[in-house]
Amino acid sequence: MATSPQRLPWILVTLLVALNVLVLVLVWFRPAPAPPPHHSGKGGPGDPGGPGGLEREIGLTEAEAERLKPLKEAHFAKLDSLQAEIVKFRIQAFAQFGEPGADTIAALAALNQIGAAQIAIEKERYHHFHDVLLLCTPEQAMRFQELMPKLLARRNQPENDPRHRGPHDGPPR
Repeated sequence: MATSPQRLPWILVTLLVALNVLVLVLVWFRPAPAPPPHHSGKGGPGDPGGPGGLEREIGLTEAEAERLKPLKEAHFAKLDSLQAEIVKFRIQAFAQFGEPGADTIAALAALNQIGAAQIAIEKERYHHFHDVLLLCTPEQAMRFQELMPKLLARRNQPENDPRHRGPHDGPPR
């Protein structure tokens, strides 16, 4: 069965269209990826930010972990508030972006406010970790201090990580 030269391009186009449809079907109907851990402490096992992750890593008892819970809730509420401030100032900074005669002084002032809020986040993190350290026994404190470089060296702190702002990795399901 020979294929005429005029039919070959149509066969190739048909095969390419079928391949494209197959790829789209595979992409759209693939299983949803596991959600990334969120800064509210809902990550997975082995993640110091996971549920009970930090508590488990430093060896807190159930009672000690319960005493830590209000500290964590207040800490993450403060971080969320500061993140909301950063978003507000970012919107202010870019409100006139690209417009002729834009008020660059106001934009720079808003950017400085973002810097101040980021400093407040780092201070809050420091004070929170200090408060956690005060709840620890000497052995737990040693484990916590050993864990600190790992906690602090994460490339993206969760509140700065765009992967934690909601799912957006493909077509709607």
